[in-house]
This record gives sequence, structure tokens and C-alpha cells, in this order.
Amino acid sequence: MKIHYTTKNTGILRPVVTVGTFDGVHLGHRAVISALIRIADEVNGEASVLTFWPHPRLVVNADNNVKLLNTLQEKINILEKIGIANLIIVPFTVEFSRLSPQKFVNTYLADDLKVKELVFGYDHFFGYERKGGFDILKQLGDKFDFSVHKEEALTFQNNKISSTQIRKLILKGDIITANNFLGYNYSITGLVKDGYKIGRAIGFPTANIIVPDKEKLIPCNGVYAVKALLNDSLFNGMLNIGYRPTINDVVKDISIEVHFINFDGDLYNKKIEIEFIRRIRDEKKFDSIDELIEQLYKDREIIQRE
Repeated sequence: MKIHYTTKNTGILRPVVTVGTFDGVHLGHRAVISALIRIADEVNGEASVLTFWPHPRLVVNADNNVKLLNTLQEKINILEKIGIANLIIVPFTVEFSRLSPQKFVNTYLADDLKVKELVFGYDHFFGYERKGGFDILKQLGDKFDFSVHKEEALTFQNNKISSTQIRKLILKGDIITANNFLGYNYSITGLVKDGYKIGRAIGFPTANIIVPDKEKLIPCNGVYAVKALLNDSLFNGMLNIGYRPTINDVVKDISIEVHFINFDGDLYNKKIEIEFIRRIRDEKKFDSIDELIEQLYKDREIIQRE
């Protein structure tokens, strides 16, 4: 996959394009992308995704505490695996957000990319104040000589799949449904840093995870079944997100700590990707460390059966 950071002089031959933020690159997005690849094959063109970074909501609503399903690198990795020929990343700025739909299509799609086929998601809107929709695109397609193909919504158990819906599911801990909507296991990537080493003292050594991307969506507090690739082997783990109330007398920053089952090795300062399988339980304050240890054994037994 070729990555372009401008629409000018890309060298793309007969570009077949879809446009969107594609946060999560979920199954709904993949339906659009599958149509894109199919049409590109039919017309001997190049399947090309035009996306934006930063996410438009981070620019237009600068005070909005929006969290994202994907970092830019995660999005790149997923799109490359799907089989896209070209990824075009347009810098999203306040000035860019004020372009009219007509100006965006004229400049970026018609003049720069010389698009011949455009694949349009059912719920996609573009241009200033999101005024551009399918009808306007059809009119502009006639004007600038490109065809527009509309893909309808993809549903799962009668629910429309959307990035917004998936964020809500993750924030309430429904990882199983979120993973079904995504088509893959939701994950976070972070660095292992020094913790308080309390887990080691009670027989459950943990890796303290620091997620460097502040816009990355972290699931709600609780205990999760997870897995990760460590030293070229896959290990199950139990991960806690929260304030460790049994140990902490006062509320401090949220921590992310994971205990990998049957793993013996040094992870300090290593970068690891952790996939979420499902949420096991709420975080809870126990009356004693012994009660906490007893619960951790129960949690580990549940996760080993996953």
C-alpha cells in the first residue's frame, strides 16, 4: 500500500476512491471498502482511500473530549491488511473544514486526483457544516465526469454498525459486541513502565501499561480477559483498569495493569499490543488483601477457560 500525504501528483492510475475518517475500520467501513476494491478490479483502477488526520471532531470541536478507536498507525495497519492500493491522508485543519462540498470535490477529487469512480458510504457527509451528501455528489459527479456508487448500511443483529456505537459499547464494557462490530479484537498499545510492584508481592506480577496516545479510547474500569503476543508466543492475561481501591486509600490516576498467565520474562520498557476479549467484572474494593487474592485466583481460572 502506498501512502500519500497530499492529493497532488500522486501518480495514481484511474483512481477509484472512497472518502471518510474510517475510525475503527469496522465491518460497516469494510463493506464500503470491499465495494471499492471490487469496482477498482472491474475498471482496472486503483482502490484508494482518502482519509483525514487529525480526526475532524478533534479540530472542529476542540473542546470535545472525543476518544478514538484507532491511532493513525493502527488505521494504516488495518487498511494495508485489507488490500487497499493507496491511502491518501489529508491534513484536517480549521481552514480545510470550511471548504464547501463543491470546492472540496472540485479541488481534491476532480482536479488533483482526477477520480473516475467514487464509492460513498450511506451515512457520509462532507464539506462545511457537513452539507455535502449523496445527492450533491451525484450532481458533482455529472459535472466532473465521475460515477458515484452508494453502499447501504451494514447491520448486526438489527443494529447499524457505526464508530459512535462501537465507542459507546467499549465505554460500557461490552467488548464482545464491540469486537463483533469491528470484525477484530479491540486493542491498545502501550509501554511497560515501573509500577508499585504490589502484584508481584501477592503472587500476581503485573505489567504497568502507559498508553502514549491521549486520544485513544480506553475501555471502562473493570477486569478484562485479554491476550498479547510476547516473545513470539500468544499469552492470555487478566487486565485491570481503574484505581486499585483495595490498595489505594485515596483516589489517584487510573492505572492499566495486566498479569499474563504462565509468562515469565522482562517486559520493562517494551511496547506491547493488548487485545481485549471480554469484560469479566467490575473493579471492586475488598475488605482485605487476602480477599483480593482469592478473587484474583477466581478471575484467572475464568480467563484460562477462555
